[in-house]
Amino acid sequence: MARMSVARIAFALWLLVLPPIASADADRYENPTLQFVLTKPATWHFMSLQQHRENLKRVEFESDAFKQQVIAQSTGPLVIITRHPEPYAGLNASLKVSVKPFGALPTREPVALVGMILPTLKQQLSGVQVIQEPRATTVAGLPAAHVVLHYTLGATDGDTFATASELWIVPNGDFFYMIGAGYARGDAETRAEIAKVIDGLAIARQAAP
Repeated sequence: MARMSVARIAFALWLLVLPPIASADADRYENPTLQFVLTKPATWHFMSLQQHRENLKRVEFESDAFKQQVIAQSTGPLVIITRHPEPYAGLNASLKVSVKPFGALPTREPVALVGMILPTLKQQLSGVQVIQEPRATTVAGLPAAHVVLHYTLGATDGDTFATASELWIVPNGDFFYMIGAGYARGDAETRAEIAKVIDGLAIARQAAP
């Protein structure tokens, strides 16, 4: 039996508030409401919401309750791209963009926000190692934070994958972007492609509340 598809990343925990909007360019995702633009590599693919939800069901977390929460809350991704078309038997590199309002969060400082997320990731993923501690950076000219993790990603069919993940938090007005990427550990070519996507993002600055 063929292995189940495991295109997914660890950072699928947060609600996204707006649906995808089509672009005339097959490699370009554009959301005029948010004034957000992502351009994918020509060889990558956009992932549908249904494909994303099916893949999440195949991920093994430390707690089934946490897994059900992840699936329930992943109902409207802004945009997801993958290196290979779905279905794909293996670890399919991906990049996912989410949007979340700050709500009652105690801070809007991006490095501090990453620090709040890390304990949950360490608890729910297997063998998490922080390769690069959360640090300040910029994304599309906006102040942001970035962290790099290694962990072992398990699938419900028993497969495991040595995975690298990167997370960027980008505050913008009274919401923030969460950009998560996952790929096979040591895959320098894919990491470079992801870095090019991040460098090419266009995000309009929103007024601070």
